[in-house]
Amino acid sequence: MESVVLTIHLILALLLIGVVLLQKNEGAALLSGGGNMQARGQATALTKLTWILAAAFIVTSIALTILATRGNSGSVVDGLMPPAPTQSAPATPDLSLPPAATDEPAAPPAPEAAAPAETAPAEAAPAETTPTEPVAPPAPATNP
Repeated sequence: MESVVLTIHLILALLLIGVVLLQKNEGAALLSGGGNMQARGQATALTKLTWILAAAFIVTSIALTILATRGNSGSVVDGLMPPAPTQSAPATPDLSLPPAATDEPAAPPAPEAAAPAETAPAEAAPAETTPTEPVAPPAPATNP
């Protein structure tokens, strides 16, 4: 059934192209600055045939669409993009409720990833310290 409608549709398309190309070109009067700007004349046989072929073309287009979607429950857009992955658990933990109290000790915190060691700044001032005990001067060196 679909191939018969498709064949009729293609024949109508070719006939419609041919009939439109056979009609008189009336667009030249618009470009020439006026010319024969009279009211539209009576419809000729080619004009009537163009309307009939255009209507039949639209009907076969709708029929092909109905035949193509028969049995499909989704939209054409549904097939364009892959389905999004589903998540069973939320990406972030829910922090709104306090943790439940248990008798077990809390787990130690996880070690942090290689934290950089603290270094003294290049232009650090010497630290001023106040000695709590008096410092004795070094003993003189004796030569035996």
